[in-house]
Amino acid sequence: MLKYDSSIVQIDPDGIIMMTDYLNLIYPIFEVTKNATVLEVGPGPGWHTDMILSYEPKELTCVEPDLVREHHLTDWFTEPKFVDADIFDYLKNPIESVDVLVACGVLYHFHSPFHFLEVVANNLNPKHILLETTHEEEAISLAIERVNEQAQRIIKNNYKHVKMCFNAGTKQITQAMTDLGYKLVKHQNYNQSHRHKANLCMMHFERIDNE
Repeated sequence: MLKYDSSIVQIDPDGIIMMTDYLNLIYPIFEVTKNATVLEVGPGPGWHTDMILSYEPKELTCVEPDLVREHHLTDWFTEPKFVDADIFDYLKNPIESVDVLVACGVLYHFHSPFHFLEVVANNLNPKHILLETTHEEEAISLAIERVNEQAQRIIKNNYKHVKMCFNAGTKQITQAMTDLGYKLVKHQNYNQSHRHKANLCMMHFERIDNE
C-alpha cells in the first residue's frame, strides 16, 4: 500500500496520531495527481499539498484566500505556484483547464458548496475532482460552528429551510457531481477527525467522458 511521509504534519499532540492515520488512509487516492496539472483550492495547513507534491505533478497551482494567515505554505514549499485570491475571483480570469481539482476541507466554508462545484466544473473542466467532506449527519453542524450565535439560532430554528445551503454531505455531493457529468470512482471514510470530532470522507470523482 502507498504510504505518506507525514513529516510536515504539525498539529496538537492529541490529534497528530489520528491525522497521520487519516492522511495515510487517503494517500492512494492522490495518485491521480501524478504527472498531472493540478489546482488545489484552499491548501490551508498544507497536508494535502505535500501529498500532491510527493506524486510529482506536472504543475501545481494552489489558490489560498489568506496567504498572510497561512504563511507557512510559502515557507515550506517552493514548487507550487501560490495565488492569494478567492477562488471565484481567480476564475473570473481566463484559466486553462486542469487535469485534477483538489478541494479538501473547504466545502463547508461556502454558502453553497454546490455553486462552487458547478463553477469549477464549468470553468476548469477537470478530468478528476478530489473532494473531502463529511458524513451526512455532521455536515450541518460543522457549518453552524463557523457562524456567530445569532446566525446559529436562526439556522437551528429554520433548519429545514437552510439545510441545502449548508449540507455538504456525501449523498448530496455525489448527486451534485452526477448532475455535472462526473461519477464517483473511489472514496475513503475515516471515523474520527482531530479537529471537529467528525467522520471524514475523501471522494474521487472522474468526468464521465474521460473514460
